[in-house]
Amino acid sequence: MNNLILSSTPLRISFIGGGTDFREFYCKNNTYGQVISAAINLRTYCILKKKIKTKIKSDQKLFNNEIYNTNIYKSFSKFAKEQKVYDKYDVIFYSDIPNGSGLGTSSSFILSLLKCFFKSIEKNVTNKELINFSNYFESSLMKRPIGMQDAWGSQISGIKKIRFYKNRVDIKKIHKSKFTNFVNNNLFLYPINSFKSNKNILNNIRKNIISNSTTNLLMQMNELSNKAYKTILNDDFKSFLSILRDSHDIKSSYTKGVSNNTIEKSFTYLKSREVMPLKILGAGGRGFILFFCDKKNKLINNNINYLDFKVV
Repeated sequence: MNNLILSSTPLRISFIGGGTDFREFYCKNNTYGQVISAAINLRTYCILKKKIKTKIKSDQKLFNNEIYNTNIYKSFSKFAKEQKVYDKYDVIFYSDIPNGSGLGTSSSFILSLLKCFFKSIEKNVTNKELINFSNYFESSLMKRPIGMQDAWGSQISGIKKIRFYKNRVDIKKIHKSKFTNFVNNNLFLYPINSFKSNKNILNNIRKNIISNSTTNLLMQMNELSNKAYKTILNDDFKSFLSILRDSHDIKSSYTKGVSNNTIEKSFTYLKSREVMPLKILGAGGRGFILFFCDKKNKLINNNINYLDFKVV
């Protein structure tokens, strides 16, 4: 197949549990990691086409594609060869929001790329296989220090509780219309206006997990995740919000840089505008703050810059 192939993948909101999804934590401590997350209507996109074999020399000023020098493209070339595919490809990426947002953009990009690739070679893969390929691609080929949650959070639709064990992953879909409506109508994203790589923060979190210096914090996060899940089942959204706010303080203690002066000032600003800041998303340091607002018109009246999202 040599057609132009297009795919897309949702981004994800991780409500609680980030950090516990590192294998170094739950495997080493003979426990589990757990997150509650949702796939959302902001997406990444990939366009892929097999390169035509030709000796024609192109004008580099017109046809140069800088992606060939990126880590993701070089890793993709390795991945394709591992799959016994030796063709070369042109790749174009697009995203509804910038990379480095704390919404799992990197993993979403990889999922979109792999969907295109497997379609190009006419190979059917299950969601589980695709997610495992994505985590392998990002952690082993790109050498990124990641937890396991992002690909699961993006590829599996809706709101779900995800538990990570050494040899399996358990997904429990949360079919609670009241909670979904609450998320869609009352939770919003506030941009920090800093979108950049979180690799250093992730490296430090991973080092602290390996050295056992964050084990108690991660155990506390698992406890909070269990409590948050119960509040969802009981339609106790006030307690849910309080737990998310507590989780921000725990996550901020994982390592230096998860929170910073800009983030804390943004928390203060949001409080002054009569909304409730909950947590910094992703590994922290940049991206978006998740916040609660009881009435959407308050955002307009108080001139709050925000991004809306919906569960998909």
